Amino acid sequence: MNLEVLAVFFMPWVMDLAGGRALMGTLFGAILWGTAVILVSARAQIRDPKISRALLLLIWALAGAWISYWLFAFSNEPQHGAWLGRPLQWLALTHAGLLTAGAAFLSVGAVFAVFWLWGERRIRKGSWQRRGFHLRLPSLEASSRIALRSFVMGTFMWTCGLLLAATNGFIQWSAGVGAFAGQGDSRWAWATDSKFVVGITLWALLIAGWLAVQRFDKSHRSRYIAILLLSIVFLLGFYCLLTLDANTRHIPVRWFVE
Repeated sequence: MNLEVLAVFFMPWVMDLAGGRALMGTLFGAILWGTAVILVSARAQIRDPKISRALLLLIWALAGAWISYWLFAFSNEPQHGAWLGRPLQWLALTHAGLLTAGAAFLSVGAVFAVFWLWGERRIRKGSWQRRGFHLRLPSLEASSRIALRSFVMGTFMWTCGLLLAATNGFIQWSAGVGAFAGQGDSRWAWATDSKFVVGITLWALLIAGWLAVQRFDKSHRSRYIAILLLSIVFLLGFYCLLTLDANTRHIPVRWFVE
């Protein structure tokens, strides 16, 4: 992992700690971060200079959007004491950021799976059929790398986010605080929360999908069809998870900083 990837991976978290506004716990902040990480990671593996330049422009645009978002939030009464001094709240916000970033990774994976399928279909056409079509797609190798890497990173982030969610729920139950105050007699109350159940179901889908994807060769259409379909089903499930705020112990999902 090169210095550029490390910087994009860690610096937003450091800046978020400095700002004290928990941008990574918002959908917008986590999506920007997740998308930037996968594009930087993919760019480090791509040898096509035109594709590399295009990705660099996208990365700079995402970086500019995130920094602007951070400056806006930082200038609006930074609240270090509101969550940095509360470990349970920090766990909650961090797991929300990781889960949302996982969704961003899978969104990118779906897009590049479409690029691979589209590009492969164009190659199978005759040269006469391809005339007059000037849209330049990423190479099949670049699309393959980004699609697969995005799926893997999305699964990894979702796993980490769920582990933090389970840790937070167990600690709150054990201490009898937060959403589990007065429920000390219900040992696994945190595990029956509707959002946690949906999250575990989506995680199982990703793990099963990853095992299935591994069975296909990287040049086989079935691999990218599987990534595309799994990502779509996952994102639909993720959207359903976001709509469960009214019937769950979770705090409402934050799209942006207040």
